[in-house]
Amino acid sequence: METSLEFLKLIDTPELSTSDRAHALLWWAGKDDITAGLHVTEICSIIEAAGHPAQNSSRLTAQLNADKKHVSKVPGNKAWRLHLRGRTELD
Repeated sequence: METSLEFLKLIDTPELSTSDRAHALLWWAGKDDITAGLHVTEICSIIEAAGHPAQNSSRLTAQLNADKKHVSKVPGNKAWRLHLRGRTELD
């Protein structure tokens, strides 16, 4: 399959928020291993590489922290991943 950057460019629309893009990238990261995730700085770098302005990693971290229904931190890591219920909503 494509890289995370290619995936983001494929699904990206102007209506998507940074949080929406982050959720999509977390879905992509866990497509083969649901325990896999991405660090906020990786997410921001991919979004920026897709042509969006510089991202505020602190703001994105706060948004992900607030979304306990869909995302969680990878145990023993600073990366984020989608919960199973979040994955099924995006599939």
